[in-house]
Amino acid sequence: MKEVRTYVKEVLSQMMVWCDRQDRSSFEVKQKLGDKDLDSEEIEWVMTQLQEGDYQNDARFADSFVSGHFRIKKWGKLKIRNGLKTKGVSSELAKQALASIDPDQYEEHLSSYLRSKGWKKGEDFPFKEKQRLLRSAYQRGYEPDLIRTLID
Repeated sequence: MKEVRTYVKEVLSQMMVWCDRQDRSSFEVKQKLGDKDLDSEEIEWVMTQLQEGDYQNDARFADSFVSGHFRIKKWGKLKIRNGLKTKGVSSELAKQALASIDPDQYEEHLSSYLRSKGWKKGEDFPFKEKQRLLRSAYQRGYEPDLIRTLID
């Protein structure tokens, strides 16, 4: 590569700070770099530097995204998978990160969410009420089969 411009080094420094604050996907970093006045060769150089310095790592990003959105936001796997796809994470990395979710804890999160919506285990609900619970949990990203199993 040709001599690295001073501006590119400044951009690299800014990106190191930005990536250090929070895990970022390579897609997000490239988008941010696209806003800068860099050519494609310079963008690739910055990306390489960030990855070699472990400032940017897609696997780590996927793990932290899954962890945060499951534990804090209490999203279901479907919504988390779509969020990862939006962030440009490969389906293989998404699958590996989603595998880290404990199935018992996952079911407990869903049960807790359904209870917050008025569901009581073992109680028989009218069809419309079941549909409302199903829709609500589905919008949260939980799988329809799992929701139905818990509700019925």
